[in-house]
Amino acid sequence: MILLALTCGALPLLTACGRNEIVGIYEIHPNRVGRSIGFIKLKDTNAGLLIEPNIKGLTPGEHAFHIHEGNTCEAGIKDGTAIAGFGAEGHWDTDENDSHEGPDGDGHRGDLANLIVSEYNAATTQQTASRIKLSEIRNKALVIHSGKDNYLDTPSSGGSGERIACGVIK
Repeated sequence: MILLALTCGALPLLTACGRNEIVGIYEIHPNRVGRSIGFIKLKDTNAGLLIEPNIKGLTPGEHAFHIHEGNTCEAGIKDGTAIAGFGAEGHWDTDENDSHEGPDGDGHRGDLANLIVSEYNAATTQQTASRIKLSEIRNKALVIHSGKDNYLDTPSSGGSGERIACGVIK
């Protein structure tokens, strides 16, 4: 009998490796964290981090979707103004690139592909973040923005707009 040991990355196909992480996603407001609007399932694969959203209640279209440095979705005050999800801090930029180049570019790795919300206000389209492993982003926040990301440095944060939903990866 021959036993074959496969590790994550040993197969060319999108193969699951490890366990799922379920991240609750909540509406966020300038003064509080709101109700649950769904969840995002994360799983390491040999192609990168598989991201499977199951979110309802967002406006149809593309929404910027990022990993942020912080480990909370709480609101906060900046320059006297209440900010939704302020505790999520800035985009995750472990390589200190300080640039937006999209999910497969050489910019910060917190840039994920825009979240696609259907005409029925649901986001269920999966994506794979090829440069990310689940172990790297534990205790970081997933943030959804009101607008779409253009993956450029201008306007600030790729023009993605206000933070509207958030969840923390445990």
